[in-house]
Amino acid sequence: MKKSVIYFIGAALTMTSLSVADTAPQYQIKDGQIVPASKSVAPADAPAFRSDAAPRQEKENYVALWGGINVLQDGDFRAKDSLGLGIDEKLSLKNQFGYAAGVKVGHTWDLTTGDNAADQSMRLQFSLEGEFIYTTADTKMKWSGYDVLDGKMDIYALTVNPILRFDLGTFRPYVGVGVGGALINEKANNFGVWSNPPYNIVSDHSTNSTVVLAFQGIAGTDIVLNDSWSLFFEYKFLGLLDFKHDVTYLAQKIGKIDSNLCGNHLLAVGVKLHY
Repeated sequence: MKKSVIYFIGAALTMTSLSVADTAPQYQIKDGQIVPASKSVAPADAPAFRSDAAPRQEKENYVALWGGINVLQDGDFRAKDSLGLGIDEKLSLKNQFGYAAGVKVGHTWDLTTGDNAADQSMRLQFSLEGEFIYTTADTKMKWSGYDVLDGKMDIYALTVNPILRFDLGTFRPYVGVGVGGALINEKANNFGVWSNPPYNIVSDHSTNSTVVLAFQGIAGTDIVLNDSWSLFFEYKFLGLLDFKHDVTYLAQKIGKIDSNLCGNHLLAVGVKLHY
């Protein structure tokens, strides 16, 4: 009985000492004095999103290859003779399908900071790219119902394109413009002009090359596959300024076709490598 009482008292004292230890202030010696010890507080968990969070890191450079079709050509064309016949007539361009291909090299800057950078719901990006374009199409022109030109036009263009891109995640729509120059190789077959009084001028295999100013209007979207690859679909208007084609027959210049603006409407699909 006496032993049981002793064990009970010992257990009670032990529990009391533990309780006091939990509630009593802790002390430490600091600068030769006994002072209450400061309790360490566990750091709070960081919030899931922060307004000052750094934007995600992405590969800023890219190279792209694309192919497509030249679905429409338009322009204000006029035919003029060099033989004193007084020919100065407006021509209508008969649309022909052609094909196109190109390569781009560019660099992207992220313009988004603050809250949008943290939640990444939409990011604004600016790209500057250099682009080479090749496109070709048959050329057919009419005047007063007559086919007055049957030929082919090859265009080699170099442009610099500023692009504004809206990064929505998988899809990244964009718009842009381009400025540069183009080399045009125009081959004309069976060039003829009819007028009143009737006369007929024919040129076989007249070839002409000229360098002109070029510009672009661009709209499209990227589809992100992974960190390194994406697909893109794009519409391009390729404009050529002050186009001129000299018409010759038997090594003699007999006339010319000129246009203040020659336009090509291109639809493209391509693949882009980010690095």
